[in-house]
Amino acid sequence: MIEDENKDRNVVLHEMCDKNIRNFSYEDFKSVFLTAKLDVSTIWLITSGFDECNNKRYAYIILRACQIRPFFGPHLVSIMYGADKATQKMETFWVHSLTFLRRNIFKFTDRLSFERSSYLIPYDDGDLLIRIKSIRTFLDLPLAQWSEKPARAHVKPHKRKTLDEASDKTKHLIHTAVQSVVTYVTRENGINTEESIGQVKEYIHNYLTSLQQTNK
Repeated sequence: MIEDENKDRNVVLHEMCDKNIRNFSYEDFKSVFLTAKLDVSTIWLITSGFDECNNKRYAYIILRACQIRPFFGPHLVSIMYGADKATQKMETFWVHSLTFLRRNIFKFTDRLSFERSSYLIPYDDGDLLIRIKSIRTFLDLPLAQWSEKPARAHVKPHKRKTLDEASDKTKHLIHTAVQSVVTYVTRENGINTEESIGQVKEYIHNYLTSLQQTNK
């Protein structure tokens, strides 16, 4: 089933409290979930945005599966419909993208990405919200068929790129981040750029080696 964007339905939206939600580090994630790869296909998320009256709202959602890869392209989703609590029900359907979901199903007017505006809820009390953007690398979804043909028959396999093959945008972000770190170390430690590069290189090597071990 593919959701019709013109279908007149009452998506269940809630008032979003305006509170600070910090991003999770790799270490934070491991301490909560005790794993480096989490299947979220049965875990409730919330996605938030501004409605046409500029009120911040959120909706509950479960991402059941993806056609290509998590958070990119078509997804099988479950959301709640119904204005009356007594008749509310969950419906599961395919959407063309998670951007389509925010704009056409939830009718959010802002332009934030799904990852920036959505949160994982690890505990039943809902006190802890974890922004998807900060933990995306740890999240996984099963691949699923969207039509009568298997997804792999009509979708080109995702080619894994090396950093040398990455887009200009990706390279720019990495270059900017590295330069910012070198500048910070130079300033805070009162050393020259060459010494800073040596310290940063050693630290990154040790940190990535440790991270690689914890992700096994």
